[in-house]
Amino acid sequence: MEDCFNGKHKLVDIYTARHSWDESHEIVRWCPICGAIVVDVEYDGRVKPGDTMTMKFPETFKEKFEEHKKRESEMSTCSKCGVKTPFVMTLDNWAIIDGEDYCRNCQKKHKVGWYEPKTLDDEN
Repeated sequence: MEDCFNGKHKLVDIYTARHSWDESHEIVRWCPICGAIVVDVEYDGRVKPGDTMTMKFPETFKEKFEEHKKRESEMSTCSKCGVKTPFVMTLDNWAIIDGEDYCRNCQKKHKVGWYEPKTLDDEN
């Protein structure tokens, strides 16, 4: 979803209409990740993005985008080393363990979160 927030959608062609009078094509494209839809026009190998219909987004994406923008300015602080990082950068790299935030380096150092040693009991 992060790519979609930055305008880099993974658009899939779902419908094409060919116009015989000028050899142009109207192509409906959809992003399966966020649900955005757009209708582009292609003529002579050139694309006019959103020429027929500009990109439209579902309400759920708009809500998540607003939340993302709001959280983007917030900072997270590692409970162990004190490093500060924008909240959006912590989603995949940080862990919350017993109410404390751990950055990736502290997870390695303290062997917690992503770096917690596995035991034989964990595999069953």
